[in-house]
Amino acid sequence: MSLFGGGRLEKDKDLQQIDLITGKIFLDSWKEISNYLERSEKTCRKWEKELGLPIHRLEDSPKARVFAYREELDTWMKEKLSVIEKENSEKKSVSKSEIFLAKKWTMFSLIILSLFIVAIFNYNVFFKNRNKQNLIQDNFRTLAVLPLENINGNKKIDCFADGMTDAIITELAKIKYLRVKSRTLVMNYKNSKKPLKEIAKELNADCIVEGAVFCEDEDLRISVQLIDSKEDVHIWAENYREKFSNIITLQKKIALDIVNHIAIKMTPEEIGSIRTARNINLKAYEDFLRGSIEFDKTTRESLFSAIDFFHKAIENDHEFARAYAWIGFSYSILAKIDSEDPRSMFKKAKIYADKALALDNMVPEAHAVMGFYKWGYEWDFAAAEKEFKLAISLSPSSAIVRNFYWIFLYSIGKKRESLNEINIACELDPHSLFNLIMKKFLSKESIENKITNLKKLEIVNPLDFRIKNALALLYLRKGEIIKSKELLINVNEIRKNHYQSYSAVAKFYANQGMRKRAEEILYDLLDRDKKEYISPTCISIIYTALGDYENAFRFIEKAYKEKDWLLLRQISVWEGIDLIRSDQRFKDLKNKIGINTF
Repeated sequence: MSLFGGGRLEKDKDLQQIDLITGKIFLDSWKEISNYLERSEKTCRKWEKELGLPIHRLEDSPKARVFAYREELDTWMKEKLSVIEKENSEKKSVSKSEIFLAKKWTMFSLIILSLFIVAIFNYNVFFKNRNKQNLIQDNFRTLAVLPLENINGNKKIDCFADGMTDAIITELAKIKYLRVKSRTLVMNYKNSKKPLKEIAKELNADCIVEGAVFCEDEDLRISVQLIDSKEDVHIWAENYREKFSNIITLQKKIALDIVNHIAIKMTPEEIGSIRTARNINLKAYEDFLRGSIEFDKTTRESLFSAIDFFHKAIENDHEFARAYAWIGFSYSILAKIDSEDPRSMFKKAKIYADKALALDNMVPEAHAVMGFYKWGYEWDFAAAEKEFKLAISLSPSSAIVRNFYWIFLYSIGKKRESLNEINIACELDPHSLFNLIMKKFLSKESIENKITNLKKLEIVNPLDFRIKNALALLYLRKGEIIKSKELLINVNEIRKNHYQSYSAVAKFYANQGMRKRAEEILYDLLDRDKKEYISPTCISIIYTALGDYENAFRFIEKAYKEKDWLLLRQISVWEGIDLIRSDQRFKDLKNKIGINTF
């Protein structure tokens, strides 16, 4: 989606507006055009319609933004001078009596109008602010920033344009009245040829921001326009020119201009967080952007690759708080997906979150990481929720922060609040597969509908073990044992005997009376536990299924002492320990952890 001239317009030092391609001075609105011609806007519009006044539009629509070149207006005025002078002379020939009657009628109209204004004045005063707030809520509640177009065309600038898109989204996401679509979602529309109205409908966005980036030596030029997607009209457009070294300041200025032009009410804290700017090393920024791209893939390999890029960014800028925070975020995700010993991942995550907060305590990702650590490692639920809520207040439109928060809520038994956060996260980023899976799995629909919805996801993602896990549990609840077994074995094959999927298979065998096969897996995991990390919670599940409650509680106690976060994550909801929930020892455990008192 190109802007006018591909983003070629700018203001020169004398505040004249220059077309970068033609070099011509242009006038940017009917107001500027009418002031230049010293005529009313009505007259200028009439001249365009009847006499061919040279007016241009960004789109072929009467509602679109207009502009005119001064040179063309001067030429036209010379050519049409005789016609205009004749028109003026005709106006002067109006009789005095007609003028008198016109003045009399005008005075009468003004009196009536004044009375009407007095009658409705109080009403307008009372409802002015409310109407403005309704405009915010009804018209411009959700916003999407489409990938900025790279006018230069080279790949290096392409990465930079994506980074600018991410930065603007990050700044706008701080505004609580806005729902800003995630970067991972809007990047699907990069270089898209779809009509803007269709994209807006797919994104369910009230407003669309699009623009273009042009880089030349140390100069950066950005054109941005804001579109009301419901009415399909331009709200505002601007062209910016800045040095590369001031890129952070520019990003924040663009974000503030967008907010101002959709009349969004901002708190002083939000204004302060956006205005605060610290310029960073350009090489550091480029490495950070590359790390963000790797982070979005959320595989074990891509997360470690992201960490490497974030470290490179820090090497070039030791005070780059966001880079520290995203290293912490990466280690938190690694703990969540059980790629290694989660305990070591938690510790590393906290180290980098602490560094980020020491540099800038307004980084939302760092607070989310601290919340994750307080919950998953220290088991301090009150402190964890405080950090999560602070992270959300700093970035209400961050889908990944919402993701962390709903998992926390679910683990402590707050299922309703958890589902609400999942819904918000899915609205912000409908392409987050994990959130979609859990939204469908935890919905209040029938088991049949849940299975149908998850199978649709499985068709598109045939190797995703999380979908198969959810389906296996649903088939088990439905009583379709064979289908459940096949899925569990398939998951275990995909995860290559990972302790979590391996214990699920053992539990299935034990529940179906295949004790020997369950014990084979149990002994294998006990042997592996001597050489590598194996969750004691998973071993306790197998013992529970085998009916050996003494050993089950022995490993649950071990999980408690080691602060095995898998126990914490599932203690309120996991079906694997249903058989011992009524045991007093289990109730005592929940009290010690603090689940029942929080």
